[in-house]
This record gives sequence, structure tokens and C-alpha cells, in this order.
Amino acid sequence: MSFVNKYIIKFVPDLFNYHTLLYVGLALKWNYPFFRGQDGFDNANYEIDIIEVWPKYVEDLKKFNEHGKKFKNAYVGPGSFRNIILGDVRQANKLTDLKYDVVMWWHGPEHVREKDWKPTLDILSNMTEKILLLCIPSKEQKRGPENENPYEAHLSTGSSKIFENLGFTTTLIGDSREYILGWKRKNVI
Repeated sequence: MSFVNKYIIKFVPDLFNYHTLLYVGLALKWNYPFFRGQDGFDNANYEIDIIEVWPKYVEDLKKFNEHGKKFKNAYVGPGSFRNIILGDVRQANKLTDLKYDVVMWWHGPEHVREKDWKPTLDILSNMTEKILLLCIPSKEQKRGPENENPYEAHLSTGSSKIFENLGFTTTLIGDSREYILGWKRKNVI
């Protein structure tokens, strides 16, 4: 069973039922499982926009989008992404005026200070039509900058309670329950 089916579809079964996705902080080396064949957004015919803060990753994403990219267990085909936007999630509403069925901040909240979570999640919630989805380590994972990218550093650690207080439903996922999956639904019957 794939990671996506094992840990996400179990709790958010309608994730692939919509049409537009804003994916925040897409470093494909970490997040490609969501673009994997039958279990991916690409197979679900999503129109995908990406906000990424690190210019090098934006360059890489644009190259992948032009030529496609083969990974160990995945392939990201040419034209998979509609828009690739350079910018900071904390100012997402200033980067695009579009609304999205699904907004996904996967392994992102730990890369900003906890004091920025509520205002940033409020911005993302206002951009969301159906589902706002996030994931963050449930325990501290010390990590500094990687590959000259200062934004790879972990600046905070979450708890289910924090995200529940922000209106999310949460559960622990991962083989060792090492991640918090949080989701907030809007306008979904």
C-alpha cells in the first residue's frame, strides 16, 4: 500500500476528488509521493500551483515541469504544474489571488516560527475552497540549512493540540506515529 493511501486517504478520502491544488513548499526530493502514478495528484487531473520560497527549487521545478523528472519511485511529467510561484507562504495571499479546492502545506509549518502559524494558516484557509491539509513532525527534528538553502532549517515543533486549537482535525501518522496530519474542511458536505 502506498504512503498516500496508507496515511492520508484513510483520513481524507476525498482528497483526489477536486480540481485545483495549491502545494506550498514543494521540494520534489522530499514530496514526490504525491505525484506518483495512481496515487498522485497528477493522475487525479488536478491543476497544480506551487509556492516555493527557495529560488533554486523554483528553478528546478521549472526544469522538471518543462522536461519531466524521473525519481526512484515516481515520475513527474512535463506540464504537471500550472504555475510555479517564488515566494513566502506567510505572504501567499499577495502572491496569487486564486482560490483552490485543496491547499496543502506538507512538511512546512516546522520551517517557520510557531508565532507565524496562525496568521499563515488563516491566509491559507482564506485561499481554500474545500480542504486545507498540513503535516508536521510530532517531535523535534533538529535540522539546519541543507544544500545552501536556509529555508530547510526546522524552526519549530508542533503538537496535535496546537493545530486542533486552530480548527484542524488531527491524527498521528507514520510507521512510528512521528508526524501530525491535520486537515480542515470548508464547504464540504
